[in-house]
Amino acid sequence: MKSIHRYSIMIWAFALVVWVNEGQGQSGYTTPKLSLHLDARNQLVALEQHLTKERWNAQKGNLYLLEKSGSTTAKLNIVPSDNGNLILSLSITNTDRDSVIVAPTFPYIRNLKPSGGSPDELYYLFPSQGKLADNRQPVQLREVYSGNFPLQFMDIYKQHQGGFYILCKDTTNYSKAFSLSKQNGAITLGVQYRERKLAPGETWTLPTTEIGAHTGDWHEAFFAYRNWVREWYQPLTERKQWFRDIYNFRQLFLHTIFGEEGAFDSKTKKIDLLGKVAADKIAFGGVDFVHIFDWGKTPDAGRVGDYSPWNYLGGKENLKKEIEKLKKQGIKVGLYQEGYLINTVSKIGQQKGKEWQQLDMRGLPYLRMGDEYYYPCPLVKEWRDYITDIAKNVSDDLKTWGSYIDQFGFGWQYGCYNPTHGHDISITSFPNGNQLRAEDQLMKELKAKLGKERVTYTEEMPTDVSTQFQDGSFSYAVTVAADPSKKNPSRANLARFALPDYKLFEILHVDEPVGHDTLGIKGVFFNGEGLWIEGPAADTAWFPENTKRVIRKTYSILSEYSDAFGSDNPIPLVETLNENVHANYFPSRKRNLWTLFNTSDTRVSGNILKTPHIKGAVYFDAWNRRQLVPELVDGYDIIKLTIEAQDLGCIVQILKP
Repeated sequence: MKSIHRYSIMIWAFALVVWVNEGQGQSGYTTPKLSLHLDARNQLVALEQHLTKERWNAQKGNLYLLEKSGSTTAKLNIVPSDNGNLILSLSITNTDRDSVIVAPTFPYIRNLKPSGGSPDELYYLFPSQGKLADNRQPVQLREVYSGNFPLQFMDIYKQHQGGFYILCKDTTNYSKAFSLSKQNGAITLGVQYRERKLAPGETWTLPTTEIGAHTGDWHEAFFAYRNWVREWYQPLTERKQWFRDIYNFRQLFLHTIFGEEGAFDSKTKKIDLLGKVAADKIAFGGVDFVHIFDWGKTPDAGRVGDYSPWNYLGGKENLKKEIEKLKKQGIKVGLYQEGYLINTVSKIGQQKGKEWQQLDMRGLPYLRMGDEYYYPCPLVKEWRDYITDIAKNVSDDLKTWGSYIDQFGFGWQYGCYNPTHGHDISITSFPNGNQLRAEDQLMKELKAKLGKERVTYTEEMPTDVSTQFQDGSFSYAVTVAADPSKKNPSRANLARFALPDYKLFEILHVDEPVGHDTLGIKGVFFNGEGLWIEGPAADTAWFPENTKRVIRKTYSILSEYSDAFGSDNPIPLVETLNENVHANYFPSRKRNLWTLFNTSDTRVSGNILKTPHIKGAVYFDAWNRRQLVPELVDGYDIIKLTIEAQDLGCIVQILKP
């Protein structure tokens, strides 16, 4: 008979003992990786790490916090998972005679601290946009679940000795905020849910949370999160390989801007997109996709709203012919629509602007982009129908391949409290509480109208749940990661690796010159992402020659090895043999690839990478275009390389057929 392990775990008012088979039994359970220590009042006292045999003490308290306006009961259920971790669920019931408002934080673990070691050894991963693991204190972090924090997990670990992660398993896109603080060598973790009103007798069951234990650093938490996502993730339409293979994404303008003549000549009514792209190919090494920003603009109606520029542009056929020319060169085209703005001077603005506009918590119109706009609410069906019909009709008429909705994806900048719209206008601690639902609804309807063959994309990567309803987006992650406080010198974007089939195009600078920001371009390459390009290519203030040289080089390698960069199982920040060199890994069927980034200010030379030996495999230095001969040591190939300061490398392992 196999020996057994015991978990002492709490369910509301009494203790429960769960017996778990050691090893893999018929129940499907494995040896437990952790257990909770509870006192006589069923309050958490400590977490026991069975993998590293270390006790982590906590400040005594419940595993949840309830802020409420009346009487409720809460039932906490904890069961072991098949992988040896713990699954927590919480149900809250209104026992009052009147409705109550409940604001739960769940889970809530206070001042968790390992039994040994110094505070500097205690690290945390709070995967907000652009951020990596850190060990500094004191720190207080809080982010709303949105484009700023799209992945639903957090991790804490003792350097080289393992730790714990919290994985929130919510597939509903419910509004919440993740928080983490470190002070005096102890970490507090919590997930706060948006307030909800419960009727008498009503029960609210929150999404389950997994608490997992691991050895090593945050990577195991990342893999646990990615594996969980793959259990439920279902894009509305199949991902397009051609879209995933885009690396130079070019935003073009029909009208003069930034000191550059637009592609449209208002006097002759001629449009020359092809000439623009020809110059761009020389400057940037190639163009895979053209995004037309201002196609709907006219002098009288403004840039957004009516989207009826055809008389001004000389007819639809005028633009359609130019798009057809790009198609013959293998370049696909997408068109811009604005999700949150309507020009007040437009016909639709005058007819419907005030009726559709969002109001803030004070009951006032938004003015984020100026008072020349109305800010329509995506929860108004009439507005959704209007803008998605425009996107469909112009895509059909011009035979384009993509449709873009501007300002969507951030998920934090708006919230509508207009009482005439018929949606929830409750004022809570989450002013953007209905924004995720609103954007999801519009993007789903847009997908349905455009059909399976066209792609949709937005200005920012939204939450993990929302990415199912579109094909990709722009991203500011590499730019955000440039902030030294993010502790992310190689500018790794974890979201790109967590959802690898969701296409990202990094924006380095909006409506201003890229200048000499070659580190930003290198960060895009390091992640294997696409680059969003805007501005006059011939203007050396916008694109100095050294910048264009880096774009051409990175684009060439990304395009040549698109099979590897399109891997469904890329791994961020794998181990290297030099602490100054960071590496991402992109495995594929025929060849595997590592991007390398020397983040130091000095050249590095010597052993850089160690990988298991594969018989018949050969290595190629794609950055320097030369063969590599590794040293075989104890079943591993050791690769030597020289990488200049603040520069890149790229190693390709070509597998034997």
